[in-house]
Amino acid sequence: MSSIMDNLLTYIIQVNIVWLALWLLYGVLRGVADTFFALRRRLLLGLPAFAFLFPLLAALWPDGASAPAGWAAEAVWLPAVSVTPGGGTAAGWPWWAAAYAAVAAVLLARVAAGLLAVARRVRRCPEVRRDGRRYFLLPDGAAPFSFFGRIYLPAHLERSPHLAAVLAHEAVHARQLHSADLLFMQAACALLWCNPAAWLTLREVRALHEYLADEAAAGQGAARRQYQLTLLAFSAFGQGPSVTVATPPINKFCVLPLKKRIKMMKARRTSRLWQVKYLLLLPAGLCLLALGHSARAARVVATAMSAAPAAVAPADEIQEGAAAPQSAVRDDREQPVTAAPAAAVPAAAAPRPAVREEREKTVTPAPAAAPDDEIPDNASVSQPA
Repeated sequence: MSSIMDNLLTYIIQVNIVWLALWLLYGVLRGVADTFFALRRRLLLGLPAFAFLFPLLAALWPDGASAPAGWAAEAVWLPAVSVTPGGGTAAGWPWWAAAYAAVAAVLLARVAAGLLAVARRVRRCPEVRRDGRRYFLLPDGAAPFSFFGRIYLPAHLERSPHLAAVLAHEAVHARQLHSADLLFMQAACALLWCNPAAWLTLREVRALHEYLADEAAAGQGAARRQYQLTLLAFSAFGQGPSVTVATPPINKFCVLPLKKRIKMMKARRTSRLWQVKYLLLLPAGLCLLALGHSARAARVVATAMSAAPAAVAPADEIQEGAAAPQSAVRDDREQPVTAAPAAAVPAAAAPRPAVREEREKTVTPAPAAAPDDEIPDNASVSQPA
């Protein structure tokens, strides 16, 4: 359980650091303001996705091609270590993990409650089709909104001259599935509730949704000035950023200060060449992956060293210890040769002189003729004829 909690804590810290670092870089690149609403929306949705996958991507980061100079590959056997659970709560969880999980569970429950509230609210709304558009009617006095591809309008809006502008605005939310973005971001904020970058990202995504819808609606037949008057007419339904997980993941027609939305509609379009500045997020992410992989490798080595500090010896001691068995084997191999008696070799060669004497006897030449004075008297001498 202790190792699981340590890994969970490491994961949470890494995800929060990566998200916060990339959010700060995004804020620097964005500057005061630009009109790349669609690009910024995709980047902001990619920040939490990359942060949640960062530990896995760091583990899959390729190692170096070769070991550093001076390092020798030595096999070191570590002794078995028995791990006993440390202090914690009654269920085996440390207090910080129990507190963090409790807060995250409460926030996730509020997200689920918001979804159920929307489902219960729109369950019996009648469907209306007009001019090729499909929407559902809400009771009078309700604010228009969209939710996962569906548009919900109050009944009195059908008799209003602002119907076309509101439909164009909510159609953008429904077509681009902005409710899915909000649901994803709210779940991420619930899981990483202690990270300020998560809440700032949620607020930025919600603002970009409105900027995208305003830009498309003002350019789809509705005059820009008339569209701004429509925003003023619906300001009575309430405005202000909704950045909490308790808010249902719906896109209301008025969720931001009107002054800010009108200012963005009047802003001059930023040149497309400035989009390249956001490419700096790519090398930043790669650097974070490299650092994460290095930190993971160092943590593995530190864990092994702390588990058995006496089992790993310095390199010089390992080399001396590794050379000792070789010298011992060499001594064992040389022992039978040096311990053999000196007489053992001549004993094996002893029969060879006897054979040589026998050979000399067989090849001994005949004795030479004796001189005349040594010839006996009774010897007969043959005379030639």
